[in-house]
Amino acid sequence: MEEERSKAIETKHSTTLDAARMAQAVHAGKLLIGHFSARYRDLEPLLIETKSMFANTALAIEGNTYTLPHEQNH
Repeated sequence: MEEERSKAIETKHSTTLDAARMAQAVHAGKLLIGHFSARYRDLEPLLIETKSMFANTALAIEGNTYTLPHEQNH
């Protein structure tokens, strides 16, 4: 999360808002966030923080299946 920015920089990881900024920059249709630190027992705050900047965000949870839209070339 953003409150852990200095730790993220130190370990060369991204915060949730870093991921949201990147999704905005590339005009992504959806953002799946994953690779969560074990310090986060409750993942809901991660989702809330990310959605504050990029609404179409979901948690990438092991075992879940995600359907991505098929891009058609015209």
